[in-house]
Amino acid sequence: MRVLVVKLSSLGDVVHAMPAVQDLRASLPGVQVDWVVERGFAPLVSRCEGMGRIIPCELRRWRKKPFCRSRPMTPCWTCRA
Repeated sequence: MRVLVVKLSSLGDVVHAMPAVQDLRASLPGVQVDWVVERGFAPLVSRCEGMGRIIPCELRRWRKKPFCRSRPMTPCWTCRA
């Protein structure tokens, strides 16, 4: 089974979700847990034992500047402008 955790909004949300992920892994052996998280919180999530992929996202940056000038209609996390 594969599970994707999407917690982007705040550090508190990420911290409070971490024990739930550990409980999930303990209850379902063999589960693969991946996590989409704000780039700044990725190092914290990587300390969570047994994590699969950690997918950093720059949602806060994207909210401030949803479309880059260098490549129209492209979210900022892909073009790094």
